[in-house]
Formats: sequence, structure tokens, C-alpha cells
Amino acid sequence: MKLLPILISALALTACKPSAVFGPDSQKKDELLGGETDERPATTALYYPTGHWEDGHGNDWDVSVTGANLSATLGTGNLAGITMTGHIKDGTLAYQIAYPDSTLLAEGQARLVDETHALFETRNMDGSLNAHGLLHFNHPAFVPVGQPVDLRPQAVDPDTDITGD
Repeated sequence: MKLLPILISALALTACKPSAVFGPDSQKKDELLGGETDERPATTALYYPTGHWEDGHGNDWDVSVTGANLSATLGTGNLAGITMTGHIKDGTLAYQIAYPDSTLLAEGQARLVDETHALFETRNMDGSLNAHGLLHFNHPAFVPVGQPVDLRPQAVDPDTDITGD
């Protein structure tokens, strides 16, 4: 006898159609959530932009990004003309750097820091470190305004003694 209310409740719950109450066309959704609800726009995702990238080592890359694929040519520096190709997945750029004849020089990865910067690490084909640093998208490197706030040099107690002692 004590199980009868539980059995009736279970039958009543299985007869409910949740889609009629909470579905996308439900008129009760606003009532259940305490008033009218608005969809919030998605936040702007960070992305690797097309344009000129500087690596902080004197190299200026002419970069084209199409979907998840990247291709670039080094425009300045002692290795002008080498190419970079890469693929972007989940904010990480995996890339290869090669001579124009496709002989691989190095490979690496970059991860976005903000909308105008990415941290990168490039390794030679033997695995040794080639270069690492901060990529600057569409602005010159070493411009204080262009540095992400969390990467700017921070002085705890700056040395103001000009005598060097």
C-alpha cells in the first residue's frame, strides 16, 4: 500500500513529455526561468589573422590564413624566401618551415595569447631548439603598446642608482 503513491508518481512522470515543457518551441521556458530570456551572443574567438607577422628576431612573415590552413613566406631577414605551412586546431598552430624547394628546416607550434600575439617554439629537424618567442600580428615587435599586459616586463624594485653600485 505504501508503494502505491510511488508507483502512481512514476507512471505520471513517464507520461510527461519534457520536450513540450523545455523544448526549443516551448512557451513555458520564459515562465519557468523567471521572465523573458535572451540568447547571449557567443564571445569572439581568438584566431590567427592574415597579414604581417613579426617574430621578435627580425623576421617579417607575409601570412595567409584560409580556414584552418596557414601559408607564409619570410619577407625579410637572412633567410628571406623560406616558407611556412601549418594547420590550426583548437587555437594551436602546428607548422613546418622549409626552403622554397620544400627541404624541411624546422617545425614548431604556436599558441594564441590574445588577438594580436602568440607564443611560439620552433625546433630544428634534429629536435634542438631553433627559436622561441612572441609572434606579433599586424604590428611591429618591441612596441610597448603592442605587448600583452601580462607579458610586459615588471619591475619589483627598480634599481634607480645610476652609479651601478
